[in-house]
Amino acid sequence: GTRGADLVRGPIFAAPGLVALFAATCAVVASAAVLWLRPGAFLLLPRALPELWLSILVLYPILSAWPQEIMFRALFWRRYAGLFPSRATAYLANAALFALAHLFLWNWPAILATFAGGLVFSWAYLHAGPPARRGRNLMSATLLHAIAGWALFTAGAGAFFYHGAVAR
Repeated sequence: GTRGADLVRGPIFAAPGLVALFAATCAVVASAAVLWLRPGAFLLLPRALPELWLSILVLYPILSAWPQEIMFRALFWRRYAGLFPSRATAYLANAALFALAHLFLWNWPAILATFAGGLVFSWAYLHAGPPARRGRNLMSATLLHAIAGWALFTAGAGAFFYHGAVAR
């Protein structure tokens, strides 16, 4: 099973340029999607509910991204990746499982975003970090997952990912 040390293994990321590129890409894609699909929601949380938005920025990595990465990256790649005939097939299966786990949200933007995110987060889990410590880097996957969530909620796509009390 997953050892406790694997749950906080780092460093968080050894390539700050890639992290910045990912963050910029997420911000552009999330903003474009919101402006296309829900233009009135653009920047809704920071504009209308800044305290809630700041709470999401603080809590999302700990309460959502990290637990999901434990389940979908650490558990999957340690226990189930060997069931697939190739690494590429395992990547696709992991991304599909991650997307299907979000099916309850019942909207295609969430499914597409989580499929793409699943591919990126798996790559970060398996390949991020300095050469001597590459592989099984849960903190890198969690960081990228958090960045994607921050971009989505900031841009106004939160309604695609949360159907609770967050204003839509």
